[in-house]
Amino acid sequence: MDARPIPNLVFEIVGDLRLAVMCQGTENPTDAEWDAYLDALGPLLALAAGYRVLVVTEGGRPSQSQHARLRERQAGAKPHVAVVTAVAGVRFVASVIALVNGNLRCFAPDQRDAALASLGLLENEVVVVDALVKRLLLQLSSARPSAA
Repeated sequence: MDARPIPNLVFEIVGDLRLAVMCQGTENPTDAEWDAYLDALGPLLALAAGYRVLVVTEGGRPSQSQHARLRERQAGAKPHVAVVTAVAGVRFVASVIALVNGNLRCFAPDQRDAALASLGLLENEVVVVDALVKRLLLQLSSARPSAA
């Protein structure tokens, strides 16, 4: 039996695209998962040209303390963020965050093209990001027990 914990958050930083791609399951990330994300985000935070974030979530979202740690690391930066979710509660929370970061937009899953366009991704970059999102979502789903 595999004793590894089931991940709530998986991510990858695509430095040459100035992009962080984060996928979350139905549960909120643990502090350890969030801190690993913040550590990986470090090189993007230093970019003068700014960075972008794509979030795909099934309902998980950072806690208030986790979000506060992100704001502290961002030091006033306002990256372009696209949140893709079918969960109304997450869209509500994102809309509140958007009051502070006017570069944050929320999208339903059927608005994926608009979400990627809001990040300014070029056509060839969209192909890369689509494959990455599929791989990250597979990591989330393959770790979860299947209903039989």
